[in-house]
Amino acid sequence: MDRKARQAGLPWRVRVAAVVERLPVILPDKEEWETDYEELDAYLKQFGRDYPKELGFRPGAPNTEGGESWVTNYDEILEELKEMGYTPAPRETEADASGEINTMDRRLKERAYLSVKDKGSNGGWAPFPTTFVGEDETILAAAKRATSEAVGSKLELYCPSNCPLAVDMYAYKEPKDHFGIKTFFLKMQFDDGDVDDKKMQAEDYGWLARDEVVDRIKEQRGDVQSKLYHYLL
Repeated sequence: MDRKARQAGLPWRVRVAAVVERLPVILPDKEEWETDYEELDAYLKQFGRDYPKELGFRPGAPNTEGGESWVTNYDEILEELKEMGYTPAPRETEADASGEINTMDRRLKERAYLSVKDKGSNGGWAPFPTTFVGEDETILAAAKRATSEAVGSKLELYCPSNCPLAVDMYAYKEPKDHFGIKTFFLKMQFDDGDVDDKKMQAEDYGWLARDEVVDRIKEQRGDVQSKLYHYLL
């Protein structure tokens, strides 16, 4: 497409999409095989190294006579902690149960992404805050501006790189002043703060997991467009 744009002598309109990411808060659930492996590994390690019988000792090995074992699983450890007065936080939150998306306290085991619904979008959700890049503006500066305009300036973001994740090009069917739109996707990570409901310009917002973003894009734009976000996130 770049070659066709040069042949037509027309520039691109440059747009940026701010991919604001909240990292996982807790570790994901372990698969059954992982738990089995860790328990077996702990059981075998309790016997220590195998020294010659002539030495008459096995340093570091516990006394396992009578079938006793030092190995305990996570459920047993958790029960002991509860007896000591420790109450673990739930891994599934109230927002998970109710389906509320206007909070970061959901889908804690996964990465969540800030998704917005622009005013006048006829019910459609934009996957991320977007804006066109100004003439004297960097892509990163435009991404920060897009986020603050959409949901206010109370979100503190960590920007790991000036390099975009990907670019999506759309050519106009009948180009005039511009050949089309280039959308650069720039990742930023949530550090502190929250959405400012009073100053946000977006009609609505939500913190969505990868599969939720892909499903919404698939419903609104089709399967082909949804694949971009499946591999992007």
